[in-house]
Amino acid sequence: MRRNRTRALGAVGASLGSWTGARQIHGTHVVKAGKTERGAGWDSPTTVVPDADALWTEEPDVALVVLTADCVPILLADPSGRRIGVVHAGWRGLVAGVIEETVGSLGSPDKLAAFIGPSIGPCCYEVGEDVAASAVERLGEAIRRRGDRTHLDLWRSANMALARSGVREVWPAALCTRCEPDRFYSHRAGARGRQGLIARMDPR
Repeated sequence: MRRNRTRALGAVGASLGSWTGARQIHGTHVVKAGKTERGAGWDSPTTVVPDADALWTEEPDVALVVLTADCVPILLADPSGRRIGVVHAGWRGLVAGVIEETVGSLGSPDKLAAFIGPSIGPCCYEVGEDVAASAVERLGEAIRRRGDRTHLDLWRSANMALARSGVREVWPAALCTRCEPDRFYSHRAGARGRQGLIARMDPR
């Protein structure tokens, strides 16, 4: 784990001690990560920021991390204001409004750019009627019924939430973790690992 994290952080010019992650619980709690939170979880799951699915920072030496294995990872960046945020958004978080909460915490949505990372796509995300019933009010436009099967489009759900929040610049990866097991970890495909979205501001 330490070796993999060191390699991943090196790709964005960060050190192992800057790794800052949270215990993700599919909720809406957003934490501003400063110098006190820097390094949370780099060496042990017990030291992560407790119970948060979104982090944001104005500190250049804080590398924000969310881990996913089908859920949607989202990076929010305001280059002019020098602040970034990361979001872990599964269907529960999308229904609860984790994206809207994060954008609200950052403020000035018109200055934000959003990058939607790889997650399970609408092609592969079949859900039961219990999930569809819970999601229909907030994500109804992203629910597709094909015969006796119901699919939820998390990509569209994320785009809808960003639009509701006032974010206009959105860059989607449109890469399905379930379709590409050679590139990504997918819980639906039986993978036990997770990929990480790591975000860090250039200190210059």
